Amino acid sequence: GQVELSWTAPADNGSSITDYGVQFSSDGGTSWSTFDDGVSTSTSATVTGLSNGTEYTFRVTATNGNGDGPASDSVTVTPAAVPGKPTLSATPGNQQVELSWTAPADNGSSITGYTVEKNCADSGWSPATTTSGATSATVTSLTNGVSCDFRVSATNSVGTGDPSDAETATPAAVPDKPTGLSATSGDGQVELSWTAPADNGSSIT
Repeated sequence: GQVELSWTAPADNGSSITDYGVQFSSDGGTSWSTFDDGVSTSTSATVTGLSNGTEYTFRVTATNGNGDGPASDSVTVTPAAVPGKPTLSATPGNQQVELSWTAPADNGSSITGYTVEKNCADSGWSPATTTSGATSATVTSLTNGVSCDFRVSATNSVGTGDPSDAETATPAAVPDKPTGLSATSGDGQVELSWTAPADNGSSIT
């Protein structure tokens, strides 16, 4: 949301410089606004209140007792910050969890990628996968029935922003076949018994 400017005083001042004026334009120099930084002979200024991701053009004029001199050559720069937090959702599947998220409202500048992290069974956060800009990913090779937390963070040219709020999901599947089925006949009835499947997917109900 800001740009730091610095410049060199003109070689020929005419008389002592009393102020510098900083101007900026967001339409390529068609129209100019003046940044209000008071009266100062400092050869630097921080222009605040700018919009991240918008290209701005800047120029500076020097003032002495005779008036304002011509403007400096202009420079163009785009203020930026690390991205905000994405908004994450998670859908469990068989030994996997499908994740999707919404890009942060404030990107700072164009997002270059996302990093997904997982924390299964409170084992600590570890990288799960990355994308080059896609807003979805499937984390595989998980254990059915074991709860995992997930979070995603966005990266741009400035750096990586804070991760999203964590989403919890437990991968699961339908159960495997029960085994060892046996039947014992009785008076007008049959008693059955079996062994639970080795892979339940999640708790059998």
